[in-house]
Amino acid sequence: MITETFLNGCYGLLFGPSNTQLEMSDYRDLLTFFEQSKKHFYEGDLPVDMMNKQQLIQKACEHMINGGTMVELITSISVSEKFKENISLIKLYESGQLNEPDHGQWKRTIQKLIAFCKLNATYKQFDKYREIVRDGTFDTIDEVINEFVDIVKTASSTVADYELKTRSDLVSSFNTRSDGVDSIICEIRKKYSKTNVVPSGIPELDTEFLNGGFQPSRVHLFGGTSGSGKSVLLMNFAKRAAMMTPPSPFVIGSESFGMDDTPERVFLYVTMENYVYETWVRLYCSLFNKTKEEMLHGLSSGDLTPESIRAEINELMAPYNSSIQIEYFPAHSISPATISSLVGKLNENPDQKTVKSVYIDYLDLMVPDERKEFYRLELGEIMSGLKSIAANFEIPIITATQLNREAYRKGKGAEIGSDMISESIQKLFIADFSAMMYWDNPTDKTGSQDVYMPQKVILKVDKNRDGKTGKTHIYMNYPQSRFLTQQEHVDEYQVLLKI
Repeated sequence: MITETFLNGCYGLLFGPSNTQLEMSDYRDLLTFFEQSKKHFYEGDLPVDMMNKQQLIQKACEHMINGGTMVELITSISVSEKFKENISLIKLYESGQLNEPDHGQWKRTIQKLIAFCKLNATYKQFDKYREIVRDGTFDTIDEVINEFVDIVKTASSTVADYELKTRSDLVSSFNTRSDGVDSIICEIRKKYSKTNVVPSGIPELDTEFLNGGFQPSRVHLFGGTSGSGKSVLLMNFAKRAAMMTPPSPFVIGSESFGMDDTPERVFLYVTMENYVYETWVRLYCSLFNKTKEEMLHGLSSGDLTPESIRAEINELMAPYNSSIQIEYFPAHSISPATISSLVGKLNENPDQKTVKSVYIDYLDLMVPDERKEFYRLELGEIMSGLKSIAANFEIPIITATQLNREAYRKGKGAEIGSDMISESIQKLFIADFSAMMYWDNPTDKTGSQDVYMPQKVILKVDKNRDGKTGKTHIYMNYPQSRFLTQQEHVDEYQVLLKI
């Protein structure tokens, strides 16, 4: 892992020509690598001469991180009994001609080695697990299974982190004077392109707050009390995104190429709140503006059959070249690693289908890849894991969370804020976007006579990493498991609306 050639390369990085001086992050990367490699790989000592070089490199990094200068460092080395034998080699590198491409390649090598160490962080844990299984020194089979599950989840999380940090197309360093901006502009175009953002289906939310929709590589969090419609909101986000014709990136004049050669767009909906059949009922009702009672009556009367239902849905969604993939897991049984595996599985043949966004119902019912001492820390760890997945697959993740007891005690017309997020404010700190949802008038759920009037629900954007904060609103039609935008509400109910 650590060779003479590698240590000499580190000397070249540290003591090379002045035009290739390192940044603080580079010194930290070198320190991190040596700490990780000793922790996870070699048990004994290196040869004396190599150990001396490694210790000098670590001391040099610490000196620079603490605000020291290169001149001070060289002077200190030249008078040190332990390290002065290295001064001639250092002087040789000072006068060398390490060009910028070589310098950059060495820096990337260090970053990859750090990632490699982290990738193998479970090596000792797995070795211990193997010994326990081989020797039979365990109490119950559940203990063995749980230990292996923990190893796999930790390794999976580390793999995702490795893939993110070593992706060649991700801009991770930039100098305003010496670097060109081509790669930066390319990344900006990709993140803000209408072909990459995923619309929420709420025009006011998309245009005023989201720059066109949920942006790739970001995590969006919606908070609400129990019964406020978080599951309905998430399902309708997925439905509306799936039923919007995506802008084509290939345009000639006023015509664009068709979607025959484009992969199927998959919108992944993961639920731990409702069984698949319950989620499917809500999806069906929202697609065809029916109540659950109307759907059940159709099934019992024979007006609706499995064949007719499938044909209806396929006909409705056929123009959009998309599908909604629904996955159910019991509460507290999956972690971000599970989500990553699902996305990876669906993306196995990217020419045929590709995941465009993930909707998770809901955040508080997940577990972290690695257990923490306190539940509030685990929730923050879960959110961090989701953020890594969003960045790695370059997709938006949209999820929901519960609010605390104070939100339930709020009276009519009282605002609900992000300070009422239950258990852990870390969820809010890590999220890129957060909005609280609450009823505008909790006591007014129906219209006059027996006519149901959708409930006005406020969406209060409290945090927006890439836009403004503020309020907008939608209308929840709970019996039909759908929401209406402001214009849709006017179009459907204008005859009944009070003037």
